[in-house]
Amino acid sequence: MAENTQSPGGLIHEMSCGFILSQALYGVAKLGIADFIHDRQSSIVELGLSAGADKRVLYRVMRALAGFGVFHEEEGRFFSLTPAGQLLCSDHPQSLRHAVIFRCEENYDAFRAIVHSVRTGENAFKSVFGAPRFEYLKSKKEANGRKGETVGDRQNDRPTKPTFLCANCGPYCSGRTRRSRTQPKGIRDAFPPSWIETRSGD
Repeated sequence: MAENTQSPGGLIHEMSCGFILSQALYGVAKLGIADFIHDRQSSIVELGLSAGADKRVLYRVMRALAGFGVFHEEEGRFFSLTPAGQLLCSDHPQSLRHAVIFRCEENYDAFRAIVHSVRTGENAFKSVFGAPRFEYLKSKKEANGRKGETVGDRQNDRPTKPTFLCANCGPYCSGRTRRSRTQPKGIRDAFPPSWIETRSGD
């Protein structure tokens, strides 16, 4: 493991502010900003109109993400995609857009119950949403169907495979017993398999 050269205070500050970056990334993924930019430069005015977003707030979010290499900011408040930003395009062969959306919605809310789960050993997802993950997602899908939402609309905001936290793969695996290459080892090893969800549905 590489030695961390940050100061102890800097490390704690960075870890505690991680939610800001993940939610900024979630915001642009949910709004489909990368799809509107695609392979050209787009102005913040154009992006605000296309996404139905406030251009001032959107600019601040995109400028922050540009500092982390997701976008290139050009003169005149124009933006283009970096290689990392291209992975937020829905039609990219290795698109991560839906993975970001999934991780930063129900999963994000479930992790807010970590103190309750650590104290009681109870399923965090169930304590927040009132049902185990797969039962909840199934009822949500059925409710969306009753509202007349199309299959295509539902697919835009859901993962392509069911996921849960398992001891071997971390919180975002598809159930196969293998190490996740995208989850940091510290996260993979920190939580027991029952923390977010269990294979038996609690």
